[in-house]
Amino acid sequence: MYEKKNIPDFKILKNGTWEHKGSKISRKSLIKLFSDFLILENNNYYIATPYEKELVVVEDMPFYTGYIEVISLDKKQLIIFKLNTGQRIVCNSINPFCIDTDKKGFPLPYLTVRKNIKARISRSLYYELVELSYSSDSKELGFWSNSEFFKIENKKNE
Repeated sequence: MYEKKNIPDFKILKNGTWEHKGSKISRKSLIKLFSDFLILENNNYYIATPYEKELVVVEDMPFYTGYIEVISLDKKQLIIFKLNTGQRIVCNSINPFCIDTDKKGFPLPYLTVRKNIKARISRSLYYELVELSYSSDSKELGFWSNSEFFKIENKKNE
């Protein structure tokens, strides 16, 4: 008799694609529903409802963004990120932009979606943010959103 292996039913690929039992989930509404219940505990992701908690394998980050909308309102700028779930997130102090580097020193940009869960920002979108950026009074390169300045430079250069 074979021993049952605890293989998770859900997987989120590096490009933001969601899978269930090896098949791509193509319905955005279903992905959005599952993502609303996604939590991070002890470095593991779960879909947690009041009745059950299902492990989710995440290759990189559970969310992915490759699109922004820039809105200018009376000298204020809002940067709104659109996630692979269809959700729109304003970059602000609750949902800040942050950047790290990989082992080779290349930038790894993220947006905090909620609590300790982040979205990977695509490389092309990162370069779009660089183009939108300018130096602050303290000569730091970054961009403004919701009256807050977000540095483009990576943490290791601070």
